[in-house]
Amino acid sequence: MKTKIFYGILFFLFILSLFFLLAPSLSIPKHQRKGKISSISYYAPFDFSIPNEKVVRERIKEGEAGVLPVYLLDVKISLKLLEESADSFSKIDRIRRKENLSQREKVEKIKKYLPKEVAIEDIRKIVDMDDIQFIKQEEAVKNVMNICLERGILNVSERWEKEKQIEIIKKKKKDGTITSMANVFPFAQIQKFKPHGVDDTSWNIATGFLKPNLYFDKKETEKRRRRAKKVEPSYIFVKKGDLIVSEGEMIDEIAEAKFRAILQLQKGINKRTLPSFFVIFLLCIVSIFIWIFKYQRVLFKEKDPLFFCIILLIIVGIVKYVMVWFPNFWALIPFQGGILLIAILFSEELSIFTAFIMSILIGGTFGWEPGPILFFLLPSVFGVYLLSFVRKKQDLLKTCIGIGIINILVLFSLSQITQEKTDILLYGTLNALIVYWFLLGGLFIFENFITTDFKLYELSDLNIPLLRDLFLEAPGTYHHSLIVGTLAEDGASLIGANPILVRTASYYHDIGKMVNPEYFIENQKEKKQYPVPSIFRSHIERGITIAKMKHLPDKLIDIIQEHHGCVKIGDSEERYPGPKPRSRESAIVMLADCVEEKTWSLERPSTYEIESIVDDVIKEKLISGELDESGLKIDDLRKIKEGFINVLSALFHVKDETKVIG
Repeated sequence: MKTKIFYGILFFLFILSLFFLLAPSLSIPKHQRKGKISSISYYAPFDFSIPNEKVVRERIKEGEAGVLPVYLLDVKISLKLLEESADSFSKIDRIRRKENLSQREKVEKIKKYLPKEVAIEDIRKIVDMDDIQFIKQEEAVKNVMNICLERGILNVSERWEKEKQIEIIKKKKKDGTITSMANVFPFAQIQKFKPHGVDDTSWNIATGFLKPNLYFDKKETEKRRRRAKKVEPSYIFVKKGDLIVSEGEMIDEIAEAKFRAILQLQKGINKRTLPSFFVIFLLCIVSIFIWIFKYQRVLFKEKDPLFFCIILLIIVGIVKYVMVWFPNFWALIPFQGGILLIAILFSEELSIFTAFIMSILIGGTFGWEPGPILFFLLPSVFGVYLLSFVRKKQDLLKTCIGIGIINILVLFSLSQITQEKTDILLYGTLNALIVYWFLLGGLFIFENFITTDFKLYELSDLNIPLLRDLFLEAPGTYHHSLIVGTLAEDGASLIGANPILVRTASYYHDIGKMVNPEYFIENQKEKKQYPVPSIFRSHIERGITIAKMKHLPDKLIDIIQEHHGCVKIGDSEERYPGPKPRSRESAIVMLADCVEEKTWSLERPSTYEIESIVDDVIKEKLISGELDESGLKIDDLRKIKEGFINVLSALFHVKDETKVIG
């Protein structure tokens, strides 16, 4: 019960982990901020655009620089000052014409109508002027005033010193005149700026009448500056796969803005797609396990499904990492290596089905683009097919070369369809090499927990020291084991069990007989049998001990332990310690062992005799309940029987032919 709960929790965690790895979300480090050094190269996961704030700021800056300080020229003040000047000259003219007044009295009276800045000497000159001279003087003053008032008289001298260019506007007029501040008269210092050709008297009188008529228009200036800030927006367009920042590069303002945009856009994408993706994800994962329990249930009774889940997590973890950090290099993901690993550790059928389902799910991570789906799926299917011809680990390289060729063909076809430029040869070859090393690394780890056919092929080599020792010390047992292996392999092939496992297990099933081999009849020259039950029991125990000392896989140890089941030893009441065969392979080895034992001493058995012996052995084991836990069906036993008969018939036919020739 506790084991079921434990596996239930692990399965739930597996589903949860797989979903979050495959879900369309991004993992952008929070420290990706301006001024930081990026610890990794990062590429855009999708197309997007961001405002080019730098260009916008430059445009605003240029616009603001083009906005000059606006000054309002008050025409009313100008007219008023000219009127005051004309009125004063009119009154001065009347005083000047009075003959009953002395010059001194005229000066005193005229002084009241002129600015205090006008000197007494200038007033005397005015008194002494004739009419023509007076008119000219008045005209000269008026001209000077017009010049100054038109150019503008600034009320604040500090601004005159600060600003170089200004724009002068008149009330109720939008357009103004751009002029240099040097052309404007500062009121406080106006005396210093007498125009060339103006006499002192006219200048002194005119400046005395003048007052500021030019004022800084703060409201209009700020209005124009606000308008200048309303520039046309600029955007930076980013394509999927574009480099955002390189490893070791400092994150600038634009890169930081891109990261912010990715995170913001991803939030919206997640809200829309996560629920739908979860439904698809759940259906796909459930379909895998439905298929397993429907067609491969025996497989997971023999092998821990936890390792299947771990392989899926490793594949998806690599996909996620590459998708987030190196989306341009998705063609280097060793997805095919994971599928081949499942084929080696579990079954080819399971790996093909997993390839179809996982290609679809991983395609969702890449935005459901057909390119990655086809690239992951097609080479995987062909790779599993090529793997069926491989017997040794060294030959895995040939399979990966085949995968590389398929990679190149798929990438070439995709590039022709999408019109995208890709280094086809480089990516296809590199992917195959990565798959090869991924396979070797995976086998190095998982072979410590799951016995692979590669390991069994290595152990079935008759030149292995342990089998050579068996040949030298117990030649009869060695010969018996070879025949059992031939029988068992043929029977396993007919029912879809593991042929290489039963053949290898057959070679080792009696290694316990290497200790005191002379006690066993097949190794005796005179065929003297020692019917001592303890001797027969001991070869099981010693075989297990030797197997553990030589670090043989658990599957072989199980078959060594189970190949006699719990049957009686000879005619005694004692039984072998068991347990009964708990797998199809173990049961096949038991049947092959019994059949070979009953037929080895026959000289020229007929086909009928062979059929009778095989039939009796199978019925005996079936009736005694030795096959109850093996998982063998009646139809399986029928096929095994036919296989045994064919092999034994061929074997004894060779014996007969050899004797005739001799």
